Amino acid sequence: MTETSDQKPAPSQQGRLVPGWLALVVLLLLVAVVGVGGFVVRGLITNPREMTPARADVIAGEVKVKADPKNTAALYNMGLIQIQTGKGKSGEDSLSAVLNIDPKHALAAKALGEYYASKRQYESVLLAVGSVAAANPDLADLQYLLGEAYENLGQKDKAVTAYNNAIQFAPDLRPARDALGRLQGGR
Repeated sequence: MTETSDQKPAPSQQGRLVPGWLALVVLLLLVAVVGVGGFVVRGLITNPREMTPARADVIAGEVKVKADPKNTAALYNMGLIQIQTGKGKSGEDSLSAVLNIDPKHALAAKALGEYYASKRQYESVLLAVGSVAAANPDLADLQYLLGEAYENLGQKDKAVTAYNNAIQFAPDLRPARDALGRLQGGR
């Protein structure tokens, strides 16, 4: 017997395949789910806070300080960033650590003195700035901070002396000139 042309051919494999567009949609959804899942897992494993440049700098500073606890540059930078980002106590501790390591570190003394002055802690300004200003009388910013502290503590004569010292080395330091005028105008 011979075959007749009336027989139907077997169904081909092509009819059972998923259309290309559907495969692409499924693939994109799978990639999206894996990506979102990665962020979720990362958030569960790590600290979910956003990494800001300031936070990255603090972390880098902490790493440097851990490697070398007497690294005054890292402690100073970390202290400034901490104060600027609202972590005043941590910044105060970092800057105090700098001054404990290097009692004549003028930048740390100035930053700590400005921090205390902003908090109206004038006795602390004198402690932070006093010895560094005495060792560096030509640093007008430190002399000005001393003047501000003495003025607010009611020690007018010491304030006038400090403001005069500031003006001697920075004649254009207007806040010192204004304070001196205010104090001497009241005589």
